[in-house]
Amino acid sequence: MASEGVYLSQSRIKKPSGRTYTYWLLQWTDRNGKNHCKSIGSTKKLSKRQAEKLRCQKALELTAYPERRNVAKASTLKDFLKYYFTARTGLMPGTITLHRQTDRTVFAGLLQPYTSY
Repeated sequence: MASEGVYLSQSRIKKPSGRTYTYWLLQWTDRNGKNHCKSIGSTKKLSKRQAEKLRCQKALELTAYPERRNVAKASTLKDFLKYYFTARTGLMPGTITLHRQTDRTVFAGLLQPYTSY
C-alpha cells in the first residue's frame, strides 16, 4: 500500500524570460500508488509555517475522507442522478416520479441551444 503522508516541497520554475518562480507543493500518493501534487502558492506570498499549516489541513482532510485521496474526474450530473435514483430507497412513488421529471426537464433545457432575446 502507498504511503499515507502528505509532504511539503518546493518547486522552481524558470520562465523563458529568465525569471525564476518558486512554489510550495503538497504531494501525496493515492491508493493505487499514483503520485498527486497540488500547488498551494508562491514562496514569496506564503511562509513555510503557513505552508506547513496547509499541509496539516490536507493530511487531516485525507484522513477524514479517504475517498478524496484518489483524485479523479468528477462524475457528470447525469451519472450522479442515475446513482441517486438507485441509492435512494424508501421514497414514495410520487416522489420518484417528480425526481425523474425534474431530471428530464433539466437535461432537456441543457441540450437546447441558448438563445438570447
